[in-house]
Amino acid sequence: LIKSLQKSVAPTILIGGGCSKAIPEVRELLHLTNLPVVHTLMGKGVLEDISLGMVGANGEDVANDVLNLSDLVLVLGSKLDNRITGNVQQYLRNSKIININIEKNKSLNISFDKEIIGDVKIILQQLISNVKNDDVMFNLKYNWLDKIEKIKEQYSDKNIVAISDKHLT
Repeated sequence: LIKSLQKSVAPTILIGGGCSKAIPEVRELLHLTNLPVVHTLMGKGVLEDISLGMVGANGEDVANDVLNLSDLVLVLGSKLDNRITGNVQQYLRNSKIININIEKNKSLNISFDKEIIGDVKIILQQLISNVKNDDVMFNLKYNWLDKIEKIKEQYSDKNIVAISDKHLT
């Protein structure tokens, strides 16, 4: 898992509702790795202050684009149901997907490159311990971070409403 994250050039973490009892661990992992994060509807409120937004059919463009451009997605505490995946044939087809969840994913929609079954909190505690003990470094590629900033800028223009005199009367 650590080696996969290190080798990735465009990694993203996707958090779901299964992270609600592992917020300190998710925050620490993000602090250690500086990976971008998006969330599902069920993950809303878990780390919304640092998330790029919600993914899925009713999600935000920035979050969906970042996720779709990722070469590796670390899914934490999510089942990836059809509200998130939409067209399964198109969903993350160029991404390696590592899923960590309390139960085996019963969805036939998505196949994972690696699936780790267990409590997200405990697994993240072990992962964080390994990262710290082995003094693992994560060097995000600047072109990935630049790409994310460009995506954010692209969509920020949609939120600007031009106000003219006629709108004020």
